[in-house]
Amino acid sequence: MKTKEEIAKPPMYLQLLIAEGEGEKLDFKQEVTSENKIAKTMVSFANHKGGKLLIGVKDDKTIAGIAAEEEKFMLEKAAGFYCKPEIVIGIKEWRIGKKIILEVDVPKGINKPIIHWVMMENGGPISE
Repeated sequence: MKTKEEIAKPPMYLQLLIAEGEGEKLDFKQEVTSENKIAKTMVSFANHKGGKLLIGVKDDKTIAGIAAEEEKFMLEKAAGFYCKPEIVIGIKEWRIGKKIILEVDVPKGINKPIIHWVMMENGGPISE
């Protein structure tokens, strides 16, 4: 019988993605520092060919790990609140040793353009 940790090991393709490095359809983020900033990346992917974010992976391809629940909350808020129309993302959680990374699938947008929506300091909306 497999243990929970054995089941949670990343698939080979995820290891290959990290080894391949960032590109047109892949971006590494050590962590989500701002819903607004990560929404810009999501909008870029959605308005092009779609893409994948690996959260908890540094630009130099090392695994940093993250606090999964906090990061998921920020990603979902970014996709729903800062993207118009909302981007429906897929999030998978992977354990590499004792560290957790998130694989975020951002689909190619159907109703383009997807707009990055932010709030001005006075509370009014603007689009970028």
